[in-house]
Formats: sequence, C-alpha cells, structure tokens
Amino acid sequence: MKGHLKRSWAKTIQELAEIEGVNQQEGIETPEIPVQESPVRDPSQSGQQQVRAGADLEDHSMARPAHMASGDEVTALMKARQWEKPEQWTMTVQHWVDIDGACTEPPQYKSVMEQKKTVNMHDVCRLFVKPWSEGTGCSLAVLMSREVVCNAQLMVSHCWGEDVSETKESLLQHAVRHELPMTVPIWFCVFSNYQPEDGVGPKLEHQLALEPFASVIRNPSLKAANGGHGMVALHTTTDDLYSRLWCVHEVERAIVEEDVEIKASMSQKYIDLMVGRVEQFLGLGATLNDCFRAAGVQVQTAKARCSSKDDEEKLVKLILQQGKGFDGLDKVVENFRREQLPDIIFEKLIRKGLLTLDGASTSARADAAIVFAACQIWGGGQLEHATNPEVRERIRWALRGGDMFCDDKLRWQDLEVIDLEDLKLGQIFRLGVRTLAEDITQLRQSTKLSLDLGHNGLGFEGSKAVSEGIAQLKLITDLSLDLTNNKLGADGGQAVSKGIAQLKQITKLSLDLSVNCLGYKGGQAVSKAIAQLKQITDLSLDLRHNGLGDEGSQAVFEAIAQLKQITDLNLNLAFNDLSADGGKTLFEAMAQLKQITTLSLNSRDNKLGADGGKAVSEGIAQLKQITKLSLDLSVNRLGDKGGQAVSEGIAQLKQITKLSLTLRDNDLDDKGGQAVFEAIAQLKQITDLSLDLSYNKLSAEGRKAVSEGIAQLKQITKLSLTLRDNDLDDKGGQAVFEAIAQLKQITDLSLDLSYNKLSAEGRKAVSEGIAQLKHITNLPRPQIRFRILRGPEPWEEQLLRAGPLTSQQLSLFLDKWGISKDVEQTFCRELRFAPEEIIRCLSSISGLSGSPVRAARAARDARSRRGEELRQMKGHLKRSWAKTIQELAEIEGANLEDLSMARPAHMASGDEMTALMKARQWEKPEQWTITVQHWVDIVGACTETPQYKSVMEQKKTVNMHDVCRLFVKPWSEGTGCSLAVLMSREVVCNAQLMVSHCWSEDVSETKESLLQHAVRHELPMTVPIWFCVFSNYQPEDGVGPKLEHQLALEPFASVIRNPSLKAANGGHGMVALHTTTDDLYSRLWCVHEVERAIVEEDVEIKASMSQKYIDLMVGRVEQFLGLGATLNDCFRAAGKDDEEKLVKLILQQANGFDGLDKVVEDFRREQLPDIIFETLIRKGLLTLDGASTSARADAAIVFAACQMHGGGQLEHATNPEVRERIRLALRGGDRFCDDKLRWQDLEVIDLEDLKLGQILRLGVRTLPEMRQITKLSLAWAGEGLGAKGCKTLFEALAQLKQITNLSLNLGRNGLGDEGGKAVSEGIAQLKQITDLSLDLSYNSLGDEGGEAVSEGIAQLKQITTLSLDLGYNGLGDEGSKAVSEAIAQLEQITKLSLNLEGNNLGFEGSKAASEGIAQLKQITDLSLTLEGNDLGFEGSKAVSEGIAQLKQITKLSLNLRERSWRRWWPSRV
Repeated sequence: MKGHLKRSWAKTIQELAEIEGVNQQEGIETPEIPVQESPVRDPSQSGQQQVRAGADLEDHSMARPAHMASGDEVTALMKARQWEKPEQWTMTVQHWVDIDGACTEPPQYKSVMEQKKTVNMHDVCRLFVKPWSEGTGCSLAVLMSREVVCNAQLMVSHCWGEDVSETKESLLQHAVRHELPMTVPIWFCVFSNYQPEDGVGPKLEHQLALEPFASVIRNPSLKAANGGHGMVALHTTTDDLYSRLWCVHEVERAIVEEDVEIKASMSQKYIDLMVGRVEQFLGLGATLNDCFRAAGVQVQTAKARCSSKDDEEKLVKLILQQGKGFDGLDKVVENFRREQLPDIIFEKLIRKGLLTLDGASTSARADAAIVFAACQIWGGGQLEHATNPEVRERIRWALRGGDMFCDDKLRWQDLEVIDLEDLKLGQIFRLGVRTLAEDITQLRQSTKLSLDLGHNGLGFEGSKAVSEGIAQLKLITDLSLDLTNNKLGADGGQAVSKGIAQLKQITKLSLDLSVNCLGYKGGQAVSKAIAQLKQITDLSLDLRHNGLGDEGSQAVFEAIAQLKQITDLNLNLAFNDLSADGGKTLFEAMAQLKQITTLSLNSRDNKLGADGGKAVSEGIAQLKQITKLSLDLSVNRLGDKGGQAVSEGIAQLKQITKLSLTLRDNDLDDKGGQAVFEAIAQLKQITDLSLDLSYNKLSAEGRKAVSEGIAQLKQITKLSLTLRDNDLDDKGGQAVFEAIAQLKQITDLSLDLSYNKLSAEGRKAVSEGIAQLKHITNLPRPQIRFRILRGPEPWEEQLLRAGPLTSQQLSLFLDKWGISKDVEQTFCRELRFAPEEIIRCLSSISGLSGSPVRAARAARDARSRRGEELRQMKGHLKRSWAKTIQELAEIEGANLEDLSMARPAHMASGDEMTALMKARQWEKPEQWTITVQHWVDIVGACTETPQYKSVMEQKKTVNMHDVCRLFVKPWSEGTGCSLAVLMSREVVCNAQLMVSHCWSEDVSETKESLLQHAVRHELPMTVPIWFCVFSNYQPEDGVGPKLEHQLALEPFASVIRNPSLKAANGGHGMVALHTTTDDLYSRLWCVHEVERAIVEEDVEIKASMSQKYIDLMVGRVEQFLGLGATLNDCFRAAGKDDEEKLVKLILQQANGFDGLDKVVEDFRREQLPDIIFETLIRKGLLTLDGASTSARADAAIVFAACQMHGGGQLEHATNPEVRERIRLALRGGDRFCDDKLRWQDLEVIDLEDLKLGQILRLGVRTLPEMRQITKLSLAWAGEGLGAKGCKTLFEALAQLKQITNLSLNLGRNGLGDEGGKAVSEGIAQLKQITDLSLDLSYNSLGDEGGEAVSEGIAQLKQITTLSLDLGYNGLGDEGSKAVSEAIAQLEQITKLSLNLEGNNLGFEGSKAASEGIAQLKQITDLSLTLEGNDLGFEGSKAVSEGIAQLKQITKLSLNLRERSWRRWWPSRV
C-alpha cells in the first residue's frame, strides 16, 4: 500500500499541475507528513496480551461523553422511563455524534481497528455501551437526554455488523440532506435499549416485550403531519441491513404505517461499490433485471436472522401471519430498495436505454439531468413522469411542442441558465436553445416570420402564450401563422385575436385557425382583430371546421369588407354550416372589395342551396377587375339553378386569366353542366383552367355540353379537368378526348375520369389518344417525400463502445473522424474522459468542425470538475499516507508475520525448489494439486501458531483470508510455487477432486466439511485435490506467475474439464463446502464453478456441510414449519478484473444470471440434508418428486410420501427394494389399509411374506398370524388376474397348510385354459381342505380349462362341501363330462352346489352330468344349475333320471331354464 500510495500521489500531483497550468512538476517525491510515533510491541506476546498490557480494554474509567449522566446523577424518573414507553428512549443527533467521538478516542477502539480493520456496533456495545451504562439502569440514550423527555421524531434502522465510521457518515448525510437540526430526538437501538443485563435495569427480554420498534414506528411524533422525520435505514459495506430480521421487520412496518416517511442513507463507500457494480454490468451488456440485482435490489428476507432464537421465532410468526408472508415482505423491501437507489444509477440505466423515467425513483424523477436524459432517449412523453415542475416546464419549452429536441447536442446546462420567458418565446418561434439569445435578438428585428404550430394541442394557455410572443414583434410586416387543430375554442380564438390586433404595421398575413372549434364567438373575435389591420394588402384566412354558422361568418365578412387596401384574398370557410343567408352576406362583403384582383374562396360542405348560389353569382359579378379566381362550392346543394347562377356570375369576369372552379357533388344535372361550360366559353382571356364537376351525374346531354364547351377554349394552355363519377361511357370518354384534341395551344393537361363507366377498351382509347397529343409536354406525376429519422452519429456509437480514452487515444480518434485539431487542443493532455463527457464536449461543435471556442468552453468546464476531484484526492492521499506509515511501523515492530514460523513437515523450502516445480506453476492448472492429507497438514501447522490464536481471540473465527495473509504468502513468498506444488514437490497428479469454497469461511468448519465428504464417499487421504487458496501462487512478488497470469489459464474451467475429474476415469468430481460464516454463493467464482461442474458431462457434484451449518438449516426449517410457513418460505429459510471477466462470461450464456440462478438453486436444493425433505413431506408441503435424489432413495422418506400422498409416489422412489416392499404393503391400492403402519413394520418382514400378504389382502402387522389360519375367504372377481396372476395366487395359497375352509371368487378374471390349469395345480395341493367354494364363472376356460379344473378338484378326497361355479365358460359336452367324472370321485361329499349355466351343453353333456351326480349316493343337499343350455327334452329327461337315484337327498335346488328365458321346462322330479 505504501508503494501504491506513493505512485498515486505522484500521478495526482502531476495531473493537478497540468490542469492548473503549472509548468514544473512538484510533489512527485513522497510528501513529508508528520507521523505519530507508535510503540514497538513485544512480538513474544499475543495481540490480545499486548493490547491488555498497554490499555486494559475493559477499563470502566475510560472517558465518557461530556454530557452523559454518571451513576450518581441518575434520577428515579430516568430509571422509571427505561421500563415503559420505548418511544421516549431517545437522544439527539448531537448526542449520537458525541458518543461516537468518545468511543473512537480510547486505545481499545484503535486496537480493535488494528486487528479487524473495522469496528462495528457489536464492538461498541461490548467495549463502551455496557461499561458506561452498567449499574445505572438507564440506556445511553436516557443517560444523555437525562430528564428531558422527547418522543422519537426519527427512527434509525441499522445493522449491528456495520462499520461505525460508515454508520456515522450515513446518519450525518441524511441529516444534512434533509436539513434536520442536530437537536432532533432519534431512536437508535444500540443506545436506546438498556444492554448490560445486570439486574439493575430491565432485561432485554422485558424491553422487547414492550415492542419498542413497533411502538416507535406507530408513535405520532414520527409522522410527517406532526413534524416527524419518519425512519432512515442506514447502509454500509460491512454488513447487509436485510440479513438482520429486526431491520427487515422495521422497514416493512414503517412502509405500511400511514404518514411515516422512510428513506435510505448510504455511505459513499457503499454507493461507490453499488454504482461500480452497475457500471460493470452495463458495460458487459447486462439486462435491466441483472443490473438491479447487481445493485442489490432483490432480497430473500426468509434468510434474515436474529441473534436471539426467541426474537427470531416471534418475528417469523408475525411475518407469516401477514397476508403474503415472506413473499409479500420480499416485494415490499425490494420496492423500497429500488426507490432508495442513488439517482446516478437511474441516470445510467436511462442513458443506456434500459429504463424509462416512470421506472425511476421519486428522487430521480425530480432530478433535472435525469429527466432531461430521459427525454433525450425516450422523447418528450417522459415529462409526464417528472416531479419537478420547473424542470418539467423548462424541458417542455425546449422541446418546442415536439417529442424530441431539435438540437441533439443540447445539454441540461444549456437550459438551466436561460430565462423562462426567453425559453417560452424560443419554443413559440421554434428557435434553437443554444442560440436562443442571438436568435431572439434577430427575431425582434425581423420583418418577416413564418410559424408552424399546427397539431400541437396548445389550447387556450398555449394560444395565449403564442399571442403574447407575437405581440412583441413590433417590426413584423409579413406573418404566416399556422395554428390548425390546437383545441383553441372560443377563448383561444380571443387570445389569438389580441395578439394579432397589435400588429398594426402588418401588410401580409396568412392565418390558419382551422379545426379549432372557435364557434361564432371565436369567429367574431378573430374578425374584429383583422378589421384593425388597415395596412393589409394580402390576406389568407383559414377558418374551416369551426362551426361559425351564419352569425360567425357574417362577422368575418364585415371585417374583410373594411380592408380597403386588400388586393389578394384567400378565404376558407368550408364546413361551417353557412346557409343561403350566410352566402348572401358573404358576397355582399365581397362586392365592396373593388380593388381585389386575386380571390380564393372555399365554401365547400355548407348549405348554400340555389339561393346561396344566386347570391354568390351576384357578388362575384361585381368583381370586374379580378384576374385570378379560385372558387370551391362543393357539396352545397346548388342544383341546376344554383349552378346556372354561379356560371352567369363568372361569365362577367372578362379580365380573368386563371380560373379554378370546384362544383363537385351539387346535383347539377345537364342544364347546370351546360351552363358552366357556356359561361367559361365566354372568358376569352383565360389560359389556365381547373374544373371539377365530379359526382354530378351528368346525362348524355350534359356530357355533350361538356365536350362542346371544352372545344371552344382555343386559347387555353393549361387544363385540369375532373369528371369523376358522372356515368361517362366509352362514347362520352371519346367525346371528351376529341374535344381536348382540338385545344392546340395546350401544353399541360390533367384529366381524371375515375369511377365512370368506361370499359377497358374505352380507357385504352382515351390514353392512347392523349399520348398522341405531341404538344402536351407536362403530365403531372405524384411526388413522395420521405422523412429520415436521425440516429446516433457513427462517431458517437464508436466512442460509447470504446470507453474512457487517454490523450493519445483521443488524438487518434479525432484524426480518424476528421475533427478539427483546434478542438483537440482544448482537451487536457493527460485527462481520461468518459465517453459521455467527450460527446458532450464535441457535440457543441456544429458538424464536428469549427466552433472551437464553444468546445474549449465545454472542455474547460470538464477540466474544472476534474481539478476539484484531484484536489480532494490529494487530501485523501495525505491522510491515507499517514495512516499507512503508522500501521507499517507497528507491524514491522511487532513482526506479526514472522517468516520463520514453523512450516508443515513435508513442505519444500526455497533451497529445495526445482526448475520442474517452478515451471509447473506457469501452466496446466489441473496439476497444481495436493492430497487431502497435505491439506490437513497445512491447516494443522497454521492452527498451532500464536498468529492464528491471536486472530481467533480477536475475531472468534479464522477464515481463508487470514490463512492466506498470515501463512500462505509468507511460506510461499520467493519460491515461485504455490503451497500445493511445495507440498507435492515433483509428484505430478491431475486433480481428481475439486473443492469449491468461500474465502470468508471458518477454517475449522471447512476442515470438518472436507473430511466429512472424504469419509462419506470413502475417499483415500491420498486423493489429489484442487483448492484455490493453496493451488494458486498468492504472493504477487514477481518470482512466480501473477494471479492475472494464472487466471488467464482459466484454472477453474481447466480443472472441471480435466478428464481425471470424471467418474468414468475414477474421478470424484467437485464438492462445494458450506459453513455458517459465509455464503458460498455470495462469491461469483464459486457460483461459476458450481454452474460449470453441473453442465459438464460426467462430473459429479456434491455439497458437504459442517454439522453447525446443518443444525442451523434444519432448525430454521423446523421453526418455519412450526409457524405455518409455505414450502417456498421453508426452502428460502434453508438456504474486480476477475469479477468483470466472470460477469461477461455469464452474460454471454443463453439465460445470463437468470439461468445461473436456476442452476445454483437447483443444485442447492438437491444437496439439502434428507431430514429437511422428510420434514416437509410429513407436513404435506412437498411430494416425493420434489425431493433430492438422495431423499428419494431413503426408505423412511419414501414411506412417508406414500402415507401423505398415496402409492403413486412410488414412481419417484430410486431404491428398488424399498419400492418393492412398499408396493406389496399397499396391496395393489393407493393407501395403506392400516393407518398406524410404520416403516419399521415393513423393514423386518421377509419379502416373500410381504408378497403373500399383498396377495391375500392381509394387513402387514398381522402377517405372522396368517400361516395359522384354517379358514380363508378371498373375493377377487373382475380384477383381471389372467393366467399369471392366478398362478401367483395359488402359489401363495399352497403355503397355507392349515387351511380347511376356502372360499375363492375368481369370476371374470380372463383366466382362459392356461388359467384353468393354474387353478388345477393350485387346488390339487390343498389336500387337507374339507369345505371349498370356488367361483370361476365367465373366465373362458373352454373344454380344456374345464378338464384341468376337474382334475384338480378330483384330488380333494377329504372334501365334504363343494360349491363350484363354472357358468359361462364354454365347457361344451366334453368339459361337462370331465367335471361330472371328477365330482363322482368325491366320495365324502354330502353337500354340492354346481353351476354349469350357459356352457353350450346338449344331450350328451346333460347325460354326463346326471350320470356323475347319480353316483353321489351319500349327498343330502344338492343345487344344480343348467340354465341357458340346449338340453332339449331328452337331456332334461336324463337329468331327471339321474337325480331320481339320489334317494337320501333332503334338499334340492334345480334350474333348467331354457336359453331364451321365456319358456320353462315342466318339472318331472
């Protein structure tokens, strides 16, 4: 650091000297800075012993803040206050600063800072808060405020792990930014709660029972309406505010509490870190979502913790009771974090085109530069989201009513310095903002002005502004003003009139007020204003679509009649509801304009009618002097009479040379058309004629008149004739063409015959005929204009991609784009400008050349800003230099990092280094390996040293950063080899196991996790592993490769791709170690390693967790489950150059960080301990398919899943034996019949017995009793057993040797003849059976199956009772015969039920049955069913004869119904 500061100082002084124009460089040598002497400590003592020897850390006599009450000064009122009303445990901001100041002075504070490089609130509480307040019964807040009782007006939410100096900076920044006095009473938990737990004051348990945070937040004095300042959440770099559950809860409560403002205040270091991350992501092409995540917007509040388990349970329960639980809380906190991001982040996102203004924070939307940038990128529509009225107004005027700035080089600074009235005037007259001062001066001296403000939605206010602006132009004589379609209304018309009326000097006016809903009042106002312009000679007035009516139009005509100087008039009154009266008034006024020579009058789409046409005629007839006339009377219902009247009037204008007459859609008919052409024929001076008679339905006579009229215009040279939709046929078209052909003087022709009845031949004839008119030289053609939208200039695009430029790069860039060297000179030689800064400077130059003065001014501004930054840096370097020299002296005195400390026994020393070992460190990272035993030896050597014990005493943990600093670097420095190479020496082995870990992890937990993995997976201690702390060469001393070089070899990717890591080659893949002291996935390298290993083929990846980590995770899940959490909440409860390279690599992948999140989340979920999945499944929150592979192989978990969700879960089980046992226990169903069944009940039972139990539908826990049973009844009809199932069943039955009474229903099972044989074989083994009921109906046994069953039954010699149902099996006569013969052999039988229904028995079959039965002399009870067979008379007779021989029978049931079931056989028994 000393060398780095030296170089930074030299560079800063040099650059500052150039900017200030100093010729000689000064201060390049190390500045002489007074350094306090530091006592040299005895290296034989541990760090803690040294501190205690010099300072006595826990000395209660240390200096307290001046105003703090001592124990003697504490009053009963103060003590009582600490027991109630937490909102009154307050102190002022100044009190807080005083306490902080008193803490930072003692040696205890400096000692902790020296050891840990930071002091947090845990340290402050231990070293100062508890000793100062102990025995008083009052918190520091009460001790400072004494008996002054104030309710909190500001609550400070903070994290106990935060750095004290950053906390102070954040708090004071908030006070300054929001202009809070230092006397504002604040609530700060470390100082407001009584901390000692000494029995004198209330315990923390009692204080928390008062719900202090909720009490303060609900406290009315915190609310804005009562002058309160709400809550501020402090953010520092040393701890995450939202990892503390109390902070999360406080923020959420404050947000939902009405009228409580909540803000975030961040240390500069925190802001720089956040902005740097966002800039890095933006530079690598990240999405908006990735940028917000880089800024830390997204949170998982379910991971937040409390130091107290009781507090944590209370808060989790409280959160889960709310509507959306932790999901809702995440959303609330994320919205707050996004809203509180620094404005500069939103500016960068907007300038990058990733965000619009509505997505920015309230603060950003009030920032002038950000609003301006949003309008530059996205257009003027962004102004609706701006919250600063003045900024919005300035930008609105600068946009000049458009959506984009006309000047793309415009900056906010250009607008900021201009008077609002000038901006307003500039907008009205479309003037460039950066030249506004000069342009307005020229404007005021101008005599001619053309202003197009059409379609801008000006309304009354806008029209008023325009009017006021125009009124300032006293020298104007020629004005063109277009205000069409601006929603002016009557009021807007009056506003415009006031401005126009002041232009007394004007001689030429073009005013377009069309489509503005002026109404008659607006029309009157405009008319009065125009009437005052007595000097006017040329007037163009467009009032179409304004609803003037007769009254408004009358005012217009009367005004025009007063303009005695006018010679040229263009008046548009189309679409204004003028009637015949309006027409009459109009042309009375026209008649007074004797001096007029050019007239253009548009009165289309009014209601003049024939009378109005007549009035027009009379008025025009008086304008004898007119030479140019344009008259549009379309759609006015003139009819023949009106058309004739107009024609007669025009016929009198003998001086006319140019005429445009539009009479379309006026129902002229033939007479009207003829009158028009007769009138025109009288105008002998005319040379230019435009005539439109479209949509008038002229008949043949009318078309003839048209043709004859055209033919008479011999003198005409230019003709435009429109005869659309007039029923012209081929003859009419030919006549028109022939008439035109006679006009030998014509050179310019436009002819429109659309929508007529010309055939293709007729159209062709007309076209070919006109084409032959050689004297016509100009036929009109349409013109199309394209408007090209300007994007970024090529030089801008390239510059934005290039990044910051040095002076040399800037010079080359300017040369390439041909930019003036004068411009280059304006830049400081050694400045490194960001692209945006260069663009701002260069964009002030018109066309990237010339205007070097303006560019120089822009560059000077940039240099001025840079100079201020360098002066601040100079002071910072001075302070850093002093601090570094002091710390270095202490370290060199204490010799904490003594290189002579004992190394591991097997580690090579510098003298033992070989060229082969050194060369290995420069290539093939997969060979920088050590064995597991080497790893254990290194850690063992570290833990024995006093340095290790000193750090452990101070921090309560030692992490890999400490190990690297204290041991790895000193042991390997100067050797050029990593510890891995030093331990393995010249033994070269490719890695077989890669260890992914986090540098902030606790060393002892890391060791436990690694060895657990080795034991669990039976890895020998000689397995070569790759462990980055030991495998990379760490010293950066120039002897071995730099880390930059080693990382360029992509060591992680190389190891993961290495074949020796793959399972197929005996490799052990990768293990990710998890400890409680740091989150593995907060380190980007670890995330990248895990993702690469997961996607790499045949690389197994496992997680190994310390027992402490597992206990913590399981405890959290159980706690959440106990409080009714959702599955998602439970899962969440469980669980720089290098950085730029990795971010770029990740963003280049298909789904970027979103995809990476998914990969890592899936891996973390897969590696959770099995007990978590079992707990979630038993709670009913998870099914087996959602569990890990390991859990799906666990017998107890699979069993629990089947109990909760049914037997369908077995398809997801991965252990075949477990799956089979549970399947048999389910007995073919979806649920266990015994709901008290446990896995242990299944585990101890033989698999064959389980199988038997399933077959016989017996409960698992009754299986031992099963073999003793003598009676069994099984109803399995219609279960689709088939031959195979039947065979399985009888194999099981054969094992039941004690059974004598069997009832078996196997009807409708599709047994077939093979199934019959299986029944036979099974029955034959039941020799002991005496009572058998066997239902084999509907099984398609056939004669072979029947014979097989009979053979089996014939062997049951002990049987006395038999019920045999063989109905509907297609036995036929042969099958029946076999059955009968078998039964005849059962000599012990006394009771028989035989069903041979529907078996196609004929006479032979019935005869066989009767003969078999006849032999059963001992039978007393008989039921015989032969229904549905073809016995006939003879067969029935045979049955009767057989039964007749059973003399001893006492009970008989006989069914001999025929197959038709409609006739009954008469009994002859």
